[in-house]
Amino acid sequence: MRKLKQLLPKKWRRRSESGQALVEMAVVLPIIIALLLGTIEFGWMCFNQINIANMARDGARAGIIYSAGNADLNSLTEKMIEKVPEKMKDRLTVDIRYSNASNPREGDIIVDIAYQATAITPLLGIVTSRNEYVLNANCTMKVE
Repeated sequence: MRKLKQLLPKKWRRRSESGQALVEMAVVLPIIIALLLGTIEFGWMCFNQINIANMARDGARAGIIYSAGNADLNSLTEKMIEKVPEKMKDRLTVDIRYSNASNPREGDIIVDIAYQATAITPLLGIVTSRNEYVLNANCTMKVE
């Protein structure tokens, strides 16, 4: 073994591996960051989707109670939007309608909500052009 080492040139005898860790980190770090940002963004989308679904369900419940007095859905829509945080108000679309418009107490109430959410990480900008996504929720309940 010693003779073999002596036959090799000096520059090959001992290799420095100090740059190996740096190269490995440069290759793996972007993948880890992308996975972390993707996890954060997915959690944010799920959080917003759950909130939108809850809003639709609460709007349908309020519409059932509201249908007993009058059938003006614009004021109900305004009441729903008042409860939303300020940053969501301009990006939220609420559509409330009764399946039986002539007599709301004999049909269903249908609440459709669309929310144009902005991503919190720049990762979604790779997939979409404006770094935004649209979340939809709807709820249909029987008016009794």
